[in-house]
Amino acid sequence: MVPENRALADLDNWPVLVSFLPGGWREQAKETGALTRARGISGPDQLLRILLIHLASGYSLAETVTRARTSGLGDMTAVALFKRLRASEHWLQWLARELGKARGWDLPPGDRRCRAVDATVVSEPGSTGTDWRLHYSLKAERSSM
Repeated sequence: MVPENRALADLDNWPVLVSFLPGGWREQAKETGALTRARGISGPDQLLRILLIHLASGYSLAETVTRARTSGLGDMTAVALFKRLRASEHWLQWLARELGKARGWDLPPGDRRCRAVDATVVSEPGSTGTDWRLHYSLKAERSSM
């Protein structure tokens, strides 16, 4: 069995991913306040990679910083990652907006509210049907950029 960090290294093709990002994305990290200082990381590339580990893979903050430290991307605490994630809101919005423009989507500026709703059923052992139905809702209000 191949160690996980070796398997990730074999699959890593950061230059290909970066080729899809809009021009000026690194500068926007500083302009939007996502990267005011590079404590624990060396720049916007590493910050985005760490954020993508957390956001795309669904790892906890603690697991994300452990993976980042192990792979040599950066060294920070889970709390520091949380603060960086909050500070990266406008940068990530800018990236999403620019990627949408490249696909011909005209995303209107301004406030938008977004709600994600998920539902699942829970059955206790030995049950022949649904015992519980759990609904989960996340509401995000976007601030003006």
